[in-house]
Amino acid sequence: MPRIRLLCSFALSIVLLFSIVSRVKADYTFVDSFLGTYSAEWSTIANHLMPQVTNDTLVFDVPSLSSTFPYISHTSNDPISSLSFNFRYVVDGSDYGSGVVVTENVPNTEGDPPVDSNDYIFAIYVMSDGKFYLFSPLCQYTNGCGYSNNSNIFYSLEPNVDYSIQLEFSSDFLDVYVDNIIIKSFLMSNYRADGIYFGNTKVTSTPKYWQNFSIDNVNIWRW
Repeated sequence: MPRIRLLCSFALSIVLLFSIVSRVKADYTFVDSFLGTYSAEWSTIANHLMPQVTNDTLVFDVPSLSSTFPYISHTSNDPISSLSFNFRYVVDGSDYGSGVVVTENVPNTEGDPPVDSNDYIFAIYVMSDGKFYLFSPLCQYTNGCGYSNNSNIFYSLEPNVDYSIQLEFSSDFLDVYVDNIIIKSFLMSNYRADGIYFGNTKVTSTPKYWQNFSIDNVNIWRW
């Protein structure tokens, strides 16, 4: 009997190990710390401005008037289950739209970005005061709730501060953390966080002063 129990225990361990390995293989993790350059897995737009790596940080900035702003994105057929990155900005007197957007529809051409039409799940975006705010049009714990007509500002970010932003997705909820503290939870309502983009795809009719920001230590876990 002891030998049978030992064999059964060994067999169960093998099954559990195989199950864990299978789950790991099914998941996908993307990491970029921008050590000298950025990963080739990022997508850019032909003939559009691109961010620059400075001191191992990805910087989005246009020092003068411009009709476009740097843009980079990451998308997949597998939805995001967890996402984290560092975010920082310096107020420079500019207030024209730029930021970070998580959406079902990541653009791959120039034009009006999804955030302009509320086609997004989460965003960090600049407002008229030159400061960045956290947005989500999703509702909090409300049945049958989806995108609303007006974006919901739920947290402000101060300039010259390094923030750690973390998003945790499930089939039902989005939990938003700032510096490891949960700030807000939203009902996902079956929306899929397929991708994230930084910057802006827009081409303005007249040159603008765009608000700068930088990111670092991007981690994307997909399931």
